[in-house]
Amino acid sequence: MKKPVRSLWGLLVVAAAFMLPSVAHATTVTAVLCSVNVYPCPAAFILDAGTRSYGPALLGANQYVILPFNFNDAISNFSGTIMATDSRGQFTYLWGGGIGTDKTGAAMWLDVAISQTFLTIPGPAAYSEFNRGGCNASATLDGSFVQTTAAVNGNPFALPVLTGNCGAFNVKGGPSFGVIGAATNLTDLAQFDFLPGLPNEQINLPFGEDDPDPNLNFTDPNDPENVPTPNDIPAGFTNAAPEPASLFLVGSGLFGVGVLRRHQRKRAE
Repeated sequence: MKKPVRSLWGLLVVAAAFMLPSVAHATTVTAVLCSVNVYPCPAAFILDAGTRSYGPALLGANQYVILPFNFNDAISNFSGTIMATDSRGQFTYLWGGGIGTDKTGAAMWLDVAISQTFLTIPGPAAYSEFNRGGCNASATLDGSFVQTTAAVNGNPFALPVLTGNCGAFNVKGGPSFGVIGAATNLTDLAQFDFLPGLPNEQINLPFGEDDPDPNLNFTDPNDPENVPTPNDIPAGFTNAAPEPASLFLVGSGLFGVGVLRRHQRKRAE
C-alpha cells in the first residue's frame, strides 16, 4: 500500500536546510538517493548525493536564470532544467522540470530540492504550487509515485503536500496568502518514490510554485500553470547569468558525494 512521506510538510524547513548548502542562494538543485522512505534522508542511508548551483545570490526585477542539470550514477539518473523568474520585483516564479530514473528496478527514494532567493517589494502575496507529469510503463505497473511541496521564506504560507500517482497526474495547491519582504526565498521539495519493479522506471516531473504576474500571459501549451519556462521567456527580461562555459560546468557531472561517504564509512569500520 502506498503511504505518503511522513511529515514532509512539517519537515519542510528542516529538509531545506539539510539539503541545500547554507551559503548558496543562487539557483540551486540538490538530489539525494535514499534507501529508506524517510525525508530528509538520514545520513547512514544516503546512497549518493549531489548539488548544482548557478546564477546570482539575489535575482532582481525582470530577470531570469536557467540551470540545466544532470546527476548520474550506476543506479539512478536525474536530469532536467530549473528556471527562476522575477517579474517587476513583485511576482516570483520557480519552475523545475526533470526526469528521475531508477535504473535497477529496486526500491529507491530520490529526494530533490530546488531553491532561489529573489529581490522583492515588501507586501501581500498569494502563492500556488503544482505537481504535474507522468510515468513510463514500468513505473506505472508497480505503482510508483512522486510527492512535492513548496515554501516561501520557510513555511508561513503553509502550502500542502501534493501526490502524483503514476501514470499521468496534475495536482495543484493554493493560492495561499501571506506577506513577503525585501528578499523572498522559494524552495520546492520533491520525493520520487520508486517501488520494486522492472529496471529503468521513469517519472517525468514538472513542478514549482509562483505568485503570478497578472500582466504576463503565455501561450505555451506545455505550460498550463502559466509559469515562465525556457520555452516562453518573458519579453524584455534579461538572463542574470548568461555565461555558457560556467553553465556547462555546474550543469553536468556525477552524484559522487554519496559514493565517497560509503567508502569513508567502510574504511572507518
